[in-house]
Amino acid sequence: MENLKGEKIGEYDYNYRYKSTYITHHIDEFFDEKRKIRLVLLKKETRKGDIFVKLPSSIWVTCPGYPPLSTDAALQHVFDRDLTLFFAGLPTVQSETHIKIFDGYLREKLAAKGIDYDKHSKELKEKTLARKINMTGFLYMKKDVIDESLAPSLLDIVCSAYEEVLKSEPCECPVNDWVQRIVGDQSVTEFHLFKKEGFDVPLSGQRAFFTMLLDQRELPDKEDDFSSGIEKMIKEK
Repeated sequence: MENLKGEKIGEYDYNYRYKSTYITHHIDEFFDEKRKIRLVLLKKETRKGDIFVKLPSSIWVTCPGYPPLSTDAALQHVFDRDLTLFFAGLPTVQSETHIKIFDGYLREKLAAKGIDYDKHSKELKEKTLARKINMTGFLYMKKDVIDESLAPSLLDIVCSAYEEVLKSEPCECPVNDWVQRIVGDQSVTEFHLFKKEGFDVPLSGQRAFFTMLLDQRELPDKEDDFSSGIEKMIKEK
């Protein structure tokens, strides 16, 4: 992951309580000016009494001309059951070359760890295809255990796979379509999921979180008629 980091340009703390649930977020943002790579690193915890969901190191990486890299690592204790989860994928990927590079690298490196990439990739690809989403990647779960070592061991491999993709020819992807889907539809899905698991997480809070994590940081300069009119009035006075 270190090779994808540029200068640290942002640090966000977004924490709140809603009813009996406490939610903490810490986000670090890095930008490589030369390569135009933006990396957002998230640490999050949602806790209500003895139940919790922790995201120890999830990342969102973007680079113009390439699909984004999205990962999610979760440690969960809900209903007296433990779960460790790791997801990594390239949402909106358009290039078959990008898919081949990413899949091939992960297939080889994960096999050395006893993980069958194709097995854990198949269901993810089928679900996203059914929703008309271009995606490649994998979802790996370990039931009945909290394994804090899983995410760090897989994250470096995934980031190295993405670096290989960035060495290939670019192919534009509709990244903003994915962002709007997550901020919109996925926020609703997450709201109901948290509620089902016993947490109190407001829909507005979930949308704000996704916006901070994924949405655009800047826009090109624009001078509208209203602003121009205000400036003119000030100068005339």
